[in-house]
Amino acid sequence: DKSVQGEVRAYPGIGTHVPVFVLGSSTDSAKIAAKLGLPYAFGAQFSPHAMEEALAIYRENFQPSSYLQEPYVIACINVIAAESMEEASFIS
Repeated sequence: DKSVQGEVRAYPGIGTHVPVFVLGSSTDSAKIAAKLGLPYAFGAQFSPHAMEEALAIYRENFQPSSYLQEPYVIACINVIAAESMEEASFIS
């Protein structure tokens, strides 16, 4: 069964039961996360133009699994805060 995770030994995380996520920045990674029933973390800093479509694909195609019963998304985005647009442009 390809949906069953093998043993992973991540130091120093052993025994902490950190959940498995699919990290991606494309519609292909959204399809994989949906098919496996895993949480999806979208890296919008790499591909912001694809985020809306990827999240829609993930949510529409999500298949419940032993890991997750409904879609779960984390969006990783860049944010710049400054006193003015000029300062924000300079920082970026």
